Amino acid sequence: MIEIQEIDFFAVIGDCPETLCPGCGQRTRAYVVNCESCGGLLGSEEASLNLCEGRRPPMHKTPMQEADNLIRLQQAGQALAGGQIEVEDFLAEVDEVLIIVESALDLYESDFMRRQISTMEPSAAQIYHRIATAAAEMEFGLRQLSHYRHGQPLSLIEAGLKRVEGALWKVDAAQDVALEMGRQC
Repeated sequence: MIEIQEIDFFAVIGDCPETLCPGCGQRTRAYVVNCESCGGLLGSEEASLNLCEGRRPPMHKTPMQEADNLIRLQQAGQALAGGQIEVEDFLAEVDEVLIIVESALDLYESDFMRRQISTMEPSAAQIYHRIATAAAEMEFGLRQLSHYRHGQPLSLIEAGLKRVEGALWKVDAAQDVALEMGRQC
């Protein structure tokens, strides 16, 4: 069985804004109420998702060749094709990544994100919408993979992986635009 790793779903979809805890000084995700390190209340001031605003943390992105979840899915598909794992093990890998993507989509569709996006400049909001759209495409590809059954053609896996990879390339392109906008601030 392929080892399952703990993966932050923002490694798949994009960076989440962080804030510093006033109690312990550690970085924590801005959308949480309590610090992830000490449990202290973070207060009501929310970190900005605007690209040029002072409270925005530095942006970074994972190069596509290092996209852990894509690599993970590709390796599982290759292992299944090579008879090294069973269909159930492949589907477990797909399910793990699907849960991550669904969680990211839940966040993108949350009231928190809607409030944040409503205060953004239009070009920044457009980037978040592109990423959310790509995440939905990724979810579709993962659902395609999750319907694979023993004995079906492996081309179905290849098609699902291509859809997931295509969606990740869209995320990558949106992140490039965001980085360039951030540099121009």
